[in-house]
Amino acid sequence: MPFVSKSQQGYLHANPEVLGKKALAEWDAASKGSHDLPEHAHKNASYKTAHESRKKD
Repeated sequence: MPFVSKSQQGYLHANPEVLGKKALAEWDAASKGSHDLPEHAHKNASYKTAHESRKKD
């Protein structure tokens, strides 16, 4: 699952325990080359994305 915003990316890199190191590495790989991320995403988009990922682990 790629990051939906720069703020989400920064938060998850500062708090890797939220997703776990393996999931964070997968998100980095999925987001590779995504330099056009918005500074902030719609609240529901980033919330939904982060919480769906946690359910899969």
